[in-house]
Amino acid sequence: MRTGLPDRLTAELALRATLGALAARLTKDEAEALSARLPPMLARVVELVEYEGDLDADTIYERVGRRSGTPTRIAREQADVVLAALAEHLDDELKRRLVRALPEPIAERFREHDEGEPPPHPIVVAPPASTLATGRPGSRRPLSEARPERAHAESIARSDDPHAERKLSTSRGLTQELLGRTLATGRPPRPSRSIAGR
Repeated sequence: MRTGLPDRLTAELALRATLGALAARLTKDEAEALSARLPPMLARVVELVEYEGDLDADTIYERVGRRSGTPTRIAREQADVVLAALAEHLDDELKRRLVRALPEPIAERFREHDEGEPPPHPIVVAPPASTLATGRPGSRRPLSEARPERAHAESIARSDDPHAERKLSTSRGLTQELLGRTLATGRPPRPSRSIAGR
């Protein structure tokens, strides 16, 4: 039986724990019908469990965890794998009985699903390759008609007079000149006391 569990021991433990927890929800005739379709070793697991009433799905999953010694969240995953594998080997009549007897979402594992036809595969048409090896003379955009930008946005190549700010003849001045802090505009510091006041 294909289960997808990591090893044979884990699969066997999960299988026995799931069957034991599931059997507690099944009446005597339902349990007998299930055990009749199982190998003798697994049938015995189902036969030894007494009916305990209408257990909900959470209780069943908790019991699987206790029986297998795993946390409930892992036991739930393992039980779902076991139930899906088990459903593949049961006849339709027994699956219908189990769907009526078991709580959701456990009953869902035994329902027949009409999957229908798979969706059609999309047809992907690749654009024609445009490489030097497959190219032909001429172009959709000939280089002679291209009008590339002359330069980057902040480039001096965009300016008609790129060095205008630094020329002495036309410059508005450097930072010191613009702020009025040059030697030409400077004055000597005043003495702290006047000469006449001596």
